[in-house]
Amino acid sequence: MGVVQRIGAERQAPVFKDAVERFLAGMSNLNTARSYATALRALVARFGPLRR
Repeated sequence: MGVVQRIGAERQAPVFKDAVERFLAGMSNLNTARSYATALRALVARFGPLRR
């Protein structure tokens, strides 16, 4: 049987906008990053930048 581990309170998920920007910053292909940015930033605008 598996082991369940509690996630510490100090490990919170980043807010949506920050997660999107970090993801885009890590992309090496600028054309791909530009394409993804269009869609991901539209999602941030739709759901709100502070969504977790």
